[in-house]
Amino acid sequence: TTYTEVDPDNRVAITSNQVNFSGVNFRGNPDTQVYKDMGVNHFDRDFEHTLTFNISSLQTYATVGVWMLANTIGNYTAISSGGGDSLDLEFYQGDGGIVQIHIRETLKGIGMGGYVWTGASIGTTYYIKVKRDESVGNYGSLFGYIYSDESRTNLLKTLQFDLHQKVDFRYNYALNTLNTGEFYRASGFVKDLSLHQ
Repeated sequence: TTYTEVDPDNRVAITSNQVNFSGVNFRGNPDTQVYKDMGVNHFDRDFEHTLTFNISSLQTYATVGVWMLANTIGNYTAISSGGGDSLDLEFYQGDGGIVQIHIRETLKGIGMGGYVWTGASIGTTYYIKVKRDESVGNYGSLFGYIYSDESRTNLLKTLQFDLHQKVDFRYNYALNTLNTGEFYRASGFVKDLSLHQ
């Protein structure tokens, strides 16, 4: 409940450990975010974050940001078009009904790539661990572990890529929209977000 809620359409409800959202437009107005200001350069080292989410309904092209680190406040498009840096994990349905979990890096507004798993499904609960290990590669590596169980023992997929620059981050997002001026809705929840470093 210490997270800030930006929710002009009243489609988000926050409890002590869960963000519920219903019919949020993840590709257009109004912007919807749930974020926390952790302080300048708070995320300045290795970290391991865990969260659980379930996207119960998802229109094609809706892009649900369920985890993000950034240094400015705004939707993903606004942050990137403003030359911002971010790390994020998204749930997305593309052409042909292919449902994906995507983890990526953006530097100075430029997408530096990431990793996509196309084996996800709508209505399934995923247990996630996101880890930055700065001992791997020149600038560290970002890992996204996707599990099917709460104890995080049944690993479905590991997403991993080397980072292109050392960036410290201030804001953590538990929910964020993309906002490309379109209209694609989704519903679901994100819960049990834990930030360790």
